Amino acid sequence: MTAFLFALCALIVGYFVYGKIVEHVFGPTDRPTPALRHNDGVDYIPLPTWKVFMIQLLNIAGLGPIFGALGGAIWGPSVYLWIVFGTIFAGGVHDYLSGMISLREDGKSISEVVGNHMGSTMLFIMRVFSVVLLVLVGTVFMTGPAGLLSHLTGVAVTYVLPCVLLYYFLATLLPIDTLIARFYPLFGICLIVMALGIMAGMLLGVGGHTMPEMTLERCRSGRSCSSRSPAAPSPASTPRSRRSWRAASRTNASAAPYSTARWSPRASSPSSGLRPASRSMTARAGLPPR
Repeated sequence: MTAFLFALCALIVGYFVYGKIVEHVFGPTDRPTPALRHNDGVDYIPLPTWKVFMIQLLNIAGLGPIFGALGGAIWGPSVYLWIVFGTIFAGGVHDYLSGMISLREDGKSISEVVGNHMGSTMLFIMRVFSVVLLVLVGTVFMTGPAGLLSHLTGVAVTYVLPCVLLYYFLATLLPIDTLIARFYPLFGICLIVMALGIMAGMLLGVGGHTMPEMTLERCRSGRSCSSRSPAAPSPASTPRSRRSWRAASRTNASAAPYSTARWSPRASSPSSGLRPASRSMTARAGLPPR
């Protein structure tokens, strides 16, 4: 719990200290934003500050509460380091500067900003890069919520995924205040409530789950954050699996003593033994094909 509280304090201090430094370097002004200058009722619409904050929070956080928990379970308490320092010195700076640069460049996207300063060739490169990146990010942001909704509702992913895709299309094509300005703030509030609930449950030890401490040994080994769920032993670490492995190795060694083909332990079983990785390896070993 000490490591978690220290990481939380580091994020708060980084927001007020390093965030102030980044803001001072950029030098924001009080000029009217593109939403006020180009108010067309579709793409440029002035919104209350709290709605803008909730929309940006949801856009930035996204699936963070899901992937963050998975990262902690896979890589262990070392996530305290790269999440905290990555958020302060990389993620937060990138998101703030990209948004403020877009405001200063009359609401243009990053590819248009690059093309405006570096020419048409870089504009084309950035457009291609942006399309590829959007496809990758869009895939994650479709499959992630679809899988979560499927798990909660029991409906197959094949039926939930088109609904999520349809929602994204409608949110993109319709005016901002039709879907995004109405539902995104609610989703942002749900995100905050969920994050606070998970944090309170972990701090209070609900269900026996406790916050792991970050030690040098855990950071080196990448041990899972959950002290209740140790890493599963490999199949070859159990006595029965070792006996099966030795028996299968002796069987295959006697069948092909001069073969240099590699054998896969994952393909072994007490009944069938091992099988070669490929026919080409048998051919390279100088043996006739079976």
